[in-house]
Amino acid sequence: NLRMQKQLDFSSLMNVRSTQKKKEISSLFAKHIEKSKTNGGVLDNSSGSGSGSSGTSTARLKERLKNEEEALLNAVSIARELGFLKFIKDNEFYSKMYIKNRGSSMSMEGVMDTDDTDGDDDDDRKVCAQRDFDLFDMNNMDVLCKFEGTPRQVLTKVICKAIVSVADIEIVELCNCDIDASFLEIFCDYLSAYYTDPKCAKISILSLQSNPISDVGMQSLCKLIRLNHPMLTQIKLQNNRRDISTNVCQQICEALKQNDYITRFEFRFRHYEWRDVRDKIIKRNSENARLQRLRMTSRNISV
Repeated sequence: NLRMQKQLDFSSLMNVRSTQKKKEISSLFAKHIEKSKTNGGVLDNSSGSGSGSSGTSTARLKERLKNEEEALLNAVSIARELGFLKFIKDNEFYSKMYIKNRGSSMSMEGVMDTDDTDGDDDDDRKVCAQRDFDLFDMNNMDVLCKFEGTPRQVLTKVICKAIVSVADIEIVELCNCDIDASFLEIFCDYLSAYYTDPKCAKISILSLQSNPISDVGMQSLCKLIRLNHPMLTQIKLQNNRRDISTNVCQQICEALKQNDYITRFEFRFRHYEWRDVRDKIIKRNSENARLQRLRMTSRNISV
């Protein structure tokens, strides 16, 4: 079956040599991105086909965004309708390579058998607890491009609110979906509040590749990095579509120096000295994480 095939794929992947394994992992990720691209824009998924259907979906979403307070109350419902809430186990790349941080409150089998709740939309957490979504995937979706001004700002807040409101989200994928500095400022504000509760925070991976993020957005990300939350371990910013100034690159390195938990930070620094600083920090944090795992294993064995 599908689960057995995944196990076989993963076993064969781990048995090959290191360099070949890296190529295989890169290939898996590339296939994941291409598959997302072929699915098209999220607003084209409604009934019907062609530009007329897309226009109807956009108009319907715009109508829901007119009242900001109501839209935020229904943030998770809107994100679910747009198809952003998914399961790690259904993702071709992460289902093979990612190990969940914590056990879910419900088994995945139980989640898949659960019917949608017909309750009020404002009870977002209740809906999410029954579905147990653990992946927010907006990769290659053009929904933000269809809005500007106030509607875009409200949609930004809705997306950010949905991400931090779903209790079991561990991975956030926002690649190639027009995330800009304004979005990242709002997102980092939401995440900063989210990470203040150590018991509830589960998001460990932020993927923000291939977006037009400028200096202001990166400075907001620096503030988030300085929070030094133990759950946030990976930030991906490859192929950023805006040049980042020398001053802000230095700020990123300084923020990373103050973080003890990030073990993967993917960003192409222009200068080798900044890359060296980043690599040394990642090596230090990875070693600390390894030692922590050993201590936990030893403690569990002794118990």
